[in-house]
Amino acid sequence: MKISARLQEHMCRLGAKLTFEESAEELNTFMAIEANAKQVERLCHHYGEVLESIDWRGCYNDSIQLKFKLEDPLYVMMDGSMILTREKEHSWKEVKLCRMFLGSDRVTGISKDRSMLSDSLYIGHLGSHQQFLDKVLDSMPSKPCKVFLGDGAKWIWNWVDEYFPGSTQILDYYHCKEHLCEFGKEYFRTHQQSHAWAEQCMDKLKAEQVEAVISEIEQLPTKKKQLEKSRNNLVTYLKNNEKRVNYGKFIKQGYMVGSGAIESANRDVIQKRLKLSGQRWTMEGAKQMLNIRTCYKTAGMKILKNLITNAA
Repeated sequence: MKISARLQEHMCRLGAKLTFEESAEELNTFMAIEANAKQVERLCHHYGEVLESIDWRGCYNDSIQLKFKLEDPLYVMMDGSMILTREKEHSWKEVKLCRMFLGSDRVTGISKDRSMLSDSLYIGHLGSHQQFLDKVLDSMPSKPCKVFLGDGAKWIWNWVDEYFPGSTQILDYYHCKEHLCEFGKEYFRTHQQSHAWAEQCMDKLKAEQVEAVISEIEQLPTKKKQLEKSRNNLVTYLKNNEKRVNYGKFIKQGYMVGSGAIESANRDVIQKRLKLSGQRWTMEGAKQMLNIRTCYKTAGMKILKNLITNAA
């Protein structure tokens, strides 16, 4: 039986959100269509493979039509999330994810201390970080003002320095604070002292006193070699990210300083569908479903709808 383009689109939409068994159940219960989980699975994997070879830059430009303004920054965030595969006795593999959005896509005042993003562009990849970065580069809109916000992975910052040397780089505020807190717990006697010290350091970073913070930590007296090593590691960490932790400057410019958007995207885009209880993916199957999932989350089913219609 030939499946119409409209039904194929609907089956892929369900497969992007639900397990294949649940998708078939929805079709049978609410649309009175006799479909089974294997049909939904085959269809999703087929179009997931097709999505691997399309021109994402052209598709995204046609589909979401981002309207840029020179003063509106394009945020670029990257992170990874683990999924369970069937490779080498059920090994865990990292799925890398990039989330891009305009500053104007951020809607504040949803509730107290809560905001949301109205639109985002997602790029996912299961494989080497170099292939992932090439994919990001191919999909990135040509926008003059880019803000890269991340947790400090060297391979990301090295790539940004090479391809976008004039961009703004921001180390995630909470990752920086976490490093300070970890050292504070080791250095001070009480939790209250370590917490107060870390807060003071972050306040100074928000006051654009980056050099002062580094200098003060360098001068902290240490009697134990392990403590001295921890202090020196923290100093090296801050020096390596000196231009990325000037939070006062970034806040004045109106930039976000936290990378919560990519952490929530890991849960919403990847884990919500590819990390369900009992799931173990083949590498190819995971890549195909990741393509379906990122496509669905970026522009609904518009890109996939066009592919299905053209193939029908």
